[in-house]
Amino acid sequence: MKSKSLISEPEKLYERATKAELAKDLDTAFNLYHQAGTAFLNLSRASTHPQIREQACKDADRAVERAERIKAAKQDLAPVLRDPFALEEQQLVLRKGSIVNRLAVPLWTSTSSEGTITGTLFSDPDGFPELSPEQKEAGVVWRRPSEVFANAKTKIFSSELCLQDIVQRVVADCSLCASIIICLLHSRTHDSQAALPSLYPRGLDGRPRLSSTGGYELKVLFNGAHRRVKRTYHSENVIPNSHIRPSSIASPSFQREQTWSRLVRNFGDDIKETENGSRWLTILDSWLPRDEADDQVDSLLEDLSLDNEGDNQKRFIDIAWDDVCALFGSICINWNPAMFGNQLLHHGIWRVTHLSQAGRDESVHQTLRLLLEHPNDKQSPAEDVWIHLTRHRTDTRRSSEFISLHADYDYGHLDAPRNFANTAKTEGVYTDHPHVLVRVNVPSRDTSGTITMSLSYDGPFDDIGFTVTAYSGRTMRWDETIRTLPFDLKITGALTAKTSGGNYTLATYMVNPQYRLRVPTTTQSGPPARTRVEVLLHAPRDLPVNAMITWGRGERVFDVVQSDIVATSGAYKYGFAHFSTELPEGDFTLTVSAFSPTHQGAFSLLVCSSRRVEVDSIPQEGAGMFNKTLHGKWGSSARPKYTLELPTPANVKIRLQPHAPAFVRMELFAGIGRPPLTSSGAFTDARSGAVTPQVALRAGQYIIGLGVDGMPGADDMFSIVVYSSSAGIRLAPLL
Repeated sequence: MKSKSLISEPEKLYERATKAELAKDLDTAFNLYHQAGTAFLNLSRASTHPQIREQACKDADRAVERAERIKAAKQDLAPVLRDPFALEEQQLVLRKGSIVNRLAVPLWTSTSSEGTITGTLFSDPDGFPELSPEQKEAGVVWRRPSEVFANAKTKIFSSELCLQDIVQRVVADCSLCASIIICLLHSRTHDSQAALPSLYPRGLDGRPRLSSTGGYELKVLFNGAHRRVKRTYHSENVIPNSHIRPSSIASPSFQREQTWSRLVRNFGDDIKETENGSRWLTILDSWLPRDEADDQVDSLLEDLSLDNEGDNQKRFIDIAWDDVCALFGSICINWNPAMFGNQLLHHGIWRVTHLSQAGRDESVHQTLRLLLEHPNDKQSPAEDVWIHLTRHRTDTRRSSEFISLHADYDYGHLDAPRNFANTAKTEGVYTDHPHVLVRVNVPSRDTSGTITMSLSYDGPFDDIGFTVTAYSGRTMRWDETIRTLPFDLKITGALTAKTSGGNYTLATYMVNPQYRLRVPTTTQSGPPARTRVEVLLHAPRDLPVNAMITWGRGERVFDVVQSDIVATSGAYKYGFAHFSTELPEGDFTLTVSAFSPTHQGAFSLLVCSSRRVEVDSIPQEGAGMFNKTLHGKWGSSARPKYTLELPTPANVKIRLQPHAPAFVRMELFAGIGRPPLTSSGAFTDARSGAVTPQVALRAGQYIIGLGVDGMPGADDMFSIVVYSSSAGIRLAPLL
């Protein structure tokens, strides 16, 4: 018997696919058959009834067969949209991360595996870890403890193990040694047995015990999931670490006082504050000193030591908290994710091999949306959402791989306006570290909200897996809506010395590349429809960029205020900027900019839309005209004058730009004592300055009068730019 409650959804998909096929809608039928086959396969894995599993497999084969027949009959089928949140897609990412340095690290699916902890003597199929040339030369070999200490009682763990017992040579295991030391300290301070439950086999007390087969398993969190690491040997000085996750905090939002309070609360034995208010940390140097080469280092450590009694004490260093904050690039704080009420994971892949080369290049930037709801306990809402991005590693020897994570809170819906004051800053720096941690502050008054994340990769490799984890006291879920818009336009350009004007606070913002974005009128009756538009800006990873749509009527924008903004990508982000909005019919101005005029480089702009839109480049001011630029100082006069000579009749336009904020205006006269021919209007403090309308002038000499409200300092400078339709103009101060 089939259970309708279990298989009704797959059968409905199959029925819809059959109807679409009969109606000759092969694109829809192919997509639905694909969805039905996937649903039947998921049912076969999830059901506990053998008959249902068998029937679901047959139904899946039937759906796949129909899809293959349609694919053979129609060559130009629309591609099937893959749901990145589907269970099979998530499992695919995790399976791809099961081979590391050509060694198998399978997912942890049970408490133990047959033949490792029980049974005959275990032999590691991957062999022993490779010894260094120095070790081989010294005759070092791997042996089981029973082969070395035949009659001695071997321990898997000793409570007498000290922090200074953990040492390292010149090998790349700094983070491992640090994690082991932290686990020991945490266990000693809080009696937490940190990380001990991760080593198998275990006794009834939950502590690791000796294996009768010589095989041990380590449960580690790596490449997005807990995995099984098998080893033949053991050492009583090694403790696995997976319970406490190290997280690098190195950002402008780093709060030193809160961090100090957390350190005091969790590691008080090695932190102290003197009576005069100075604060000190005790640092353990895990390097094992050599006899001669490290004499100078040993002497330095001895001078810095808190207590020089005993050789081991030389490895302790006392350092002031102020020096830690000033000298260290980052501070690794170990924290337990279990302290958050809610956790949410997503696994994805950058540069998927099944995509075209263009598709791979686009997939290095991915966007996720996290939907938040107010916690049940509204009296004590969790203000922060922590987001942790991890790059999966299948070859730890690879280099030149960089990732970036940026997150924005959207105040309850996708089209909420960004805070304009926060856009003139940079965020989302790329790092070659496999972990990035960011914090997003959520206003306690908001009952719901959306966090939009940009996850980016820069590197030469394909199929790069990643895991993003969100931690919060609020209820969270991913926005799984697949937003694939049917129309797209791709534009390439470059920010150069002439076209990179920097952010909106600079007078040169007006020279940035700008485009007229036209949303055509609809032919349908009724109220005008809005068009969904998504803008994706790609640039090199060292280029902080921003994209912005303003009510510019499709004309060049010279200054920006809050009321002009329709949509923006927010703060300047390195290598990638993105936003999505809905636009009414009409003409808008789309501006691409870098944070500073010194930031220059190529970029590509992708505009996707639900209806076909037009995007055209807007010419620079004075395009097609000759120009003359002169720089000057206000000096002691607030109304300096300049002469303008035209050898032939010409159309003329003049711009005055103060180098520092000031209220300015200007007028153009046919001669001294004559009424003005044109002017820039009232005094303005616009960062782009004052500008006259374009006027037609006869050949001759004219006077340009400048004005500034108030008396600026002697060093305040300005620039005059005269655009003319004819060449040979002359511009000089009036003496």
